Amino acid sequence: MYGLKQAPKQWNEKLDSVLLCDGFLPNDVDKCVYSKSENGEYAIICLYGDDMIIFGTNIDIVSRTKLFLGSNLK
Repeated sequence: MYGLKQAPKQWNEKLDSVLLCDGFLPNDVDKCVYSKSENGEYAIICLYGDDMIIFGTNIDIVSRTKLFLGSNLK
């Protein structure tokens, strides 16, 4: 991500498409926050540069989210 002018934009576009594919929706107020509701369980992802925080209502949805991201992102 560092060193190239277009790298952050491309990373954001890639991550956005992957998250939308898994059912996450961007927050209306802050586009760096994504949330997902699945069978009464909730997961939230907060992005900051190339870092992210994933938390949810239980460990299962967090684990599934991490597995999905790990299989779709390098």
